[in-house]
Amino acid sequence: MIKDGLDVIGGFIVDQLVKVIDELGHRTTGELQKSLRHEVKTSGNGFEIIIYGVDYAKFVERGVPKGVWVSVEALARWVEQKGIATGEPQIKGIAFAIQRKIFEKGSVQFRENKKGFVEVMLDSNANIIFQMVFDLFSREVAISLRNTIGKQSKIFQSAT
Repeated sequence: MIKDGLDVIGGFIVDQLVKVIDELGHRTTGELQKSLRHEVKTSGNGFEIIIYGVDYAKFVERGVPKGVWVSVEALARWVEQKGIATGEPQIKGIAFAIQRKIFEKGSVQFRENKKGFVEVMLDSNANIIFQMVFDLFSREVAISLRNTIGKQSKIFQSAT
């Protein structure tokens, strides 16, 4: 029952991440949004909700520090998909310029220490997520107490 409830919460988190990515203007192909999924795992005596996405999600979230060579092919695809340039020479030229700028200064996201999509989503949904978790566990504790009291009541009745 708890795992099912956490699955609902994980789905909510993924939906909100997709929404925030779009709101922040990070949609190019939609691959990042389509890659997001969640899993509820049992760990020790508890549970954890794990969110998965494509490898480059971490760069969309945190940016790229200076001194890192970003793939010029990936940048060229981005330039073309965003419609920044047309024609192979122009697309490659802009991609190489962006690559050099990121190597020298880091990406804008990193340089300006902008909030990433995960942080933005958590800022706007933390209270809702907390309430969902609180409600889930409150329900489970109430059910557990009712069951325990019911068992104790039956034991007490059979002993008399």
